[in-house]
Amino acid sequence: FQILSRAIHIDGRSIMAATTDSQQDSHLVGATADNHFATFVEMGQDQDINLNNLIGICVDGASNMIECRHSKTSKVVEKFKSVIVVHCCSH
Repeated sequence: FQILSRAIHIDGRSIMAATTDSQQDSHLVGATADNHFATFVEMGQDQDINLNNLIGICVDGASNMIECRHSKTSKVVEKFKSVIVVHCCSH
């Protein structure tokens, strides 16, 4: 699987994009909620993005991304309490 993440800084002028491919990252096997979350956190660290300042996340409607009990977004909300989750209207 491949993940694309974009971060827009609060000033609205700075946009960062990061992408990862699980075939290049041997520790990631499959598009599970755990792997999506781990990749999201790793990309934040790699790009020097302080995820404690995260205010929102927009994802597609796949169950591993947005399901209420075990998904990337449930893990993000568990770790970063004030995050707003939005289902992408294009998906």
